[in-house]
Amino acid sequence: MMNWQMAVAGFLVAGLGFGLGASLAMVFCLPKAQVIAISIETAFQNGGVVFILLKLSLPSPDR
Repeated sequence: MMNWQMAVAGFLVAGLGFGLGASLAMVFCLPKAQVIAISIETAFQNGGVVFILLKLSLPSPDR
């Protein structure tokens, strides 16, 4: 039910969420504490959105 591409995609969603959230927060010259908070929130929210979209759009596998 899961292959290596799915695992890599999951890690990329979280990693890119951290990276892009922190990068954009730094572009706007926010303090370090806010950069950390924004990067964590972005990573977790992106993962949740992806999971919900996949859960709602893909059919359940036959058992």
